[in-house]
Amino acid sequence: MDAANVIALVVSVLALLAAAWSAVESWRLRQIEKGRDERQDLREKQEQARQVAAWMCVAARINDEFGAPPTRRWFLAVENSSQVPVYGARATVASKYPVPDLTAAMLPPGRTYFELSKNEWGYGVQADELDVVPRPLTNAERFRVTAFTFTDAAGDRWSRDHRSSPE
Repeated sequence: MDAANVIALVVSVLALLAAAWSAVESWRLRQIEKGRDERQDLREKQEQARQVAAWMCVAARINDEFGAPPTRRWFLAVENSSQVPVYGARATVASKYPVPDLTAAMLPPGRTYFELSKNEWGYGVQADELDVVPRPLTNAERFRVTAFTFTDAAGDRWSRDHRSSPE
């Protein structure tokens, strides 16, 4: 083998190694981009779900009778900050008394209040339709929403407990 053939062989082997290295790097970059795209898709998918939450509220009205305790009205507030409705909502409330789950076929954008009266949930109303101002129960361990599930506009089912982000 003369020197020209050896040089051609070495150059060919180096070109083959460079092509193999390029293919491996291209595959690795494609995997990185794929992972980034999947994370972005998940963030976009979760966007509406992150904008929906539920919590308990109370509105107290002082009675006119001297010494009478205030009258309390209990509400479940559902905030849908997205621009589209959510469907098939179900909220479970923990209480020292039995409380039925709230179910709603559809929750429009905005804040909707459901009043608990005689162990039944009333129809959902907007804040401007109420004659009282419900205040959130921020430290009520025994009267809180423990589970909340709903289906977003894309048809994905989401659930959250009282401590977590939607899953």
